[in-house]
Amino acid sequence: MKNKFKIPIVILVLSLILIILDQVSKNFIEGEGCFFIFCLSHTINYGGAFSLPIGFIILITVSILVALVSFVLIFISKSPKIKIALSFIFAGSIGNLIDRIFLGHVRDFLSFSFMLSTKFNFADVFNLVGVLLLIVFLFMGEK
Repeated sequence: MKNKFKIPIVILVLSLILIILDQVSKNFIEGEGCFFIFCLSHTINYGGAFSLPIGFIILITVSILVALVSFVLIFISKSPKIKIALSFIFAGSIGNLIDRIFLGHVRDFLSFSFMLSTKFNFADVFNLVGVLLLIVFLFMGEK
């Protein structure tokens, strides 16, 4: 009998690589300026998405819940595509959770030249990619 809770090593390695990419980028990307439509400008975000003023405890709680739920769903999902989408969500949640726990804020540094007031980081991108993939895969009938 197959164990349906078998650890998906490739998926966990993908999550780890994404978390490391997020943390390394926050520590080593320096400078400011725009390159085509992408801009670099470091800011500190004490709030939630789009700098919404949300309490620290609520942000930590939601981040932990999203990370835990996505981690558990990685193990119980049968679809490799869904597992990949969930690994992006897990990595994005952990990336920003690390910042919030150890720094008390999230480090944002990316923006678009046509939306300079909205700053984000790779963890935010991973969350967005994961959610979009999840929506596409679920509409395609993946389970």
